[in-house]
Amino acid sequence: MYLYLYQSPIYPFCHRMVARISLCLLIGLSMAGCIVTGKLPGTYESVCVINDNTPMLALHIRPDHVFSYRIAYVNDSIGGNWSVSKDTLILQSTYFKKQVEPLTPIRKYTDIPGDRDVYLIRGKRLYAVMRNGLRRNCYLIRLRN
Repeated sequence: MYLYLYQSPIYPFCHRMVARISLCLLIGLSMAGCIVTGKLPGTYESVCVINDNTPMLALHIRPDHVFSYRIAYVNDSIGGNWSVSKDTLILQSTYFKKQVEPLTPIRKYTDIPGDRDVYLIRGKRLYAVMRNGLRRNCYLIRLRN
């Protein structure tokens, strides 16, 4: 006994269409990381300020994956390299690993241990990732290119 399966004349067309849509989605999703990285360079400042309206943090991100970082009351030049992983900005600097004396100003904006500062990217805002979640009230906002 033979079983005859009916194959619709539309089947090849639908199969090719599904393959094309899948390919387009794959390319689009892989380009999403490039779009985030491309729009990221610029200057960001914390919306939280200290006594004389100085932002707690100013961050300049350059297109060549180098950043500079200025924390209020810290005179040292802080810099390093940046990268993006999905929707997360990662700043790496050897300066972040320096020993901190008690009662000295902070050397990095987040409390993530090691040589990294981590931020969640949400449009023109960067939210500092802390050990216990996001720092939602003192985010960084993009000022200019």
